[in-house]
Amino acid sequence: MSYISEIFQRSNIENVRDFLLYGSDGADHCSKSYIERLNLAYENIHKVVCESSKVMDNEEIVNKIMDEVCLVEKVHMEIGLQCGFKLALQFVGENINLKE
Repeated sequence: MSYISEIFQRSNIENVRDFLLYGSDGADHCSKSYIERLNLAYENIHKVVCESSKVMDNEEIVNKIMDEVCLVEKVHMEIGLQCGFKLALQFVGENINLKE
């Protein structure tokens, strides 16, 4: 396989995400859907809160955590959209040819 083919093979959203966030391509790609990953994260938070909380109502704590997560999600979505638009403008501006 040529190095150009390897580049196209690595060109997927997970690798772009990992490179932009961590400066490397990640090896921990998840085959689960977005909904499955979100539900798993929610279940993990809920489990930890239920096991460790004795003061506040568990649902109130989980709701506060999810409010924070939603805020972070919105900020990251805005950043992601801006990065996507910037990349798209570069592709259009440079008239990139994606053939090997």
